[in-house]
Amino acid sequence: MKQLTPSHHHGFTLTECLIVLFLLCCIAAFTVPTVHELWVRQQAESYMQQLRQALNLARVKAVSENQIVSVCPKQGNQCQYDWSHLQIAIFSGETTDFSKVWKVLPPPVNNHQLRYNRPVLQFRADGSLNGLQNGTFAYCVDGYPWHLTLSFSQAGRSQSSLEPTPCS
Repeated sequence: MKQLTPSHHHGFTLTECLIVLFLLCCIAAFTVPTVHELWVRQQAESYMQQLRQALNLARVKAVSENQIVSVCPKQGNQCQYDWSHLQIAIFSGETTDFSKVWKVLPPPVNNHQLRYNRPVLQFRADGSLNGLQNGTFAYCVDGYPWHLTLSFSQAGRSQSSLEPTPCS
């Protein structure tokens, strides 16, 4: 039977383990911020996709039911300008009769912001927007060099994009 001599060893030395651990920490330090940004951007894109689908559905409902459909951030029985912190209600009619709400979107997550230049968006029976309500939703996340936009023309058509600049 052959005996192992001290020059033959199995396993890794402490130095080798520390070097591997150091390299793994360096890799993690560079990838964790990137992974976090991808997660945040996925949240933003998902929210804007839900908003776009809901607004396109509102437009279709206005045409199919031949009536005005309104969209606004709702607080109590009032439409507000606060698109970032309030639920977004979609309802039939142009008054704030929230008994006719047929869809509600949650506000964006914690430090994310949604902006629009008006407190309400209304689709007319022909699918166009009510008087000069065209504009652009901006979805912003502090600390990132990009933002998402969702623009609506006066005809009620939408277009989304990723802008490579932070919100101003």
